[in-house]
Amino acid sequence: LKVCRVWRFEPSELRKRWHLKVKNMDKRASDPDFPKPTWRDACLSSLHGGREMEAQERMDLFQELEDMSRLEMPTVRSVPFFHGAPSWAIAKGICENGFASNLQRTKGWFGEGVYVSTSAPYALR
Repeated sequence: LKVCRVWRFEPSELRKRWHLKVKNMDKRASDPDFPKPTWRDACLSSLHGGREMEAQERMDLFQELEDMSRLEMPTVRSVPFFHGAPSWAIAKGICENGFASNLQRTKGWFGEGVYVSTSAPYALR
């Protein structure tokens, strides 16, 4: 695997949008009616249901991400990450418009969502 280029996007307009998103996430986290992720509950029940190793791996990864995160607001943490994109145009489009909504419905290890990595080489796979 050879990393050819790494781009870092941090235009002021994106920074402003990020702060608005953080405020919105904090508001949602405080709303008792807003749906909360269920994967952690499933992990805890799996710890006693025959899938202990998988549940423990998820909990360990969650702890690792929490340890490397930065507190943005009382209920919002952020982690720097990488997402592999095949071209500058696609990477720029993601930064300007977000990820495609159909990708956000992709099932993954932690449920639905777009997956990223804290490792640039891994994100390029």
